Order: sequence, then C-alpha cells, then structure tokens
Amino acid sequence: MPADGPIMVRLQLRQRPAFLTEPTVEQVFEFIGNHPYLAGAFVLLLVLFVRNEVQRGGRSVTAQQLVDLVNREGALVLDVRDKQDFRAGHIVDAMNIPHAAVAGRIGELKKYKSKPVVVAHLAGH
Repeated sequence: MPADGPIMVRLQLRQRPAFLTEPTVEQVFEFIGNHPYLAGAFVLLLVLFVRNEVQRGGRSVTAQQLVDLVNREGALVLDVRDKQDFRAGHIVDAMNIPHAAVAGRIGELKKYKSKPVVVAHLAGH
C-alpha cells in the first residue's frame, strides 16, 4: 500500500532530439556533400516530375493552328465549359461536354478517335 502523503516525482528536462529541429543551410549542404548520389537522384526525380506535369496539359495551339487543324485535318473542338457559358458564345461547330461530365460521356468522342481533338476552355469564361 502506498503511504499517505505527497508523492515526489523527479523530472529531468532533456534536449530535443536532433531530428526534430529545423535543419540549417549548412546542414543541408553537408548532407548533399555526404550523399551526392541521393541528392542527384532527388534533383533528377524533381526535374522529371516537373517536366511530366508541364506535358500533362498537352500542347497549346494558336488561333491559326486551330483553324488549320479544323480545315485540313477535320479536328474536333471540344468545349469543356458549362452549358451556360457555351450558349453565351463558342467556337463554331464546337462540341460541348462540360468538364464534370467528360468521363461519363467519353463514348461520344469515339467516332473522332482518328482525328485530332482540341480541348477548349476559353480564357475569361
């Protein structure tokens, strides 16, 4: 049985572990110097990631390139804005499938798979 009365507890304060502190610039450079292959792999992966993200959107076309694609190759212009914006004004002969509905209506595009498809989301709308 514990004795009645106050219980004394001794607390020791310790320093924060090194992995919980913010790294200094010198530590970062020291790490890079000590692990050049790891740092190089990180930089390479970062560059590849950025390149991949830039290419995901596809290439941009000018107004003249769009006219050439439509006139020479029969390209489909797919306007992904909502119906209200599409009704307010759109590219002639453009097909409207709102962005939120593209996945469910992808079958409508199958007949155009041999032709270029230009996805248009007009700026300012």
